[in-house]
Amino acid sequence: MIPTIVIELIVGRQHVGASHRTVIRALVQGLNNGHKSWMLMTRRSRKAWMRHAIREHESNRKIYRQVTGGI
Repeated sequence: MIPTIVIELIVGRQHVGASHRTVIRALVQGLNNGHKSWMLMTRRSRKAWMRHAIREHESNRKIYRQVTGGI
């Protein structure tokens, strides 16, 4: 189970122009014990967290484009 609120809070603090890699790095650093906690997760869990973070970041980008008048 992915605690979505944790991911949303961490990703929400990233600039919409940030790359996906930057967002993932911030996600890892935002965890308690950072990279150590990340490596204790299973590979499947890490991939799920990354997918969710990227989806959230893309959603934020879409909202930004809508608000600023872009398509």
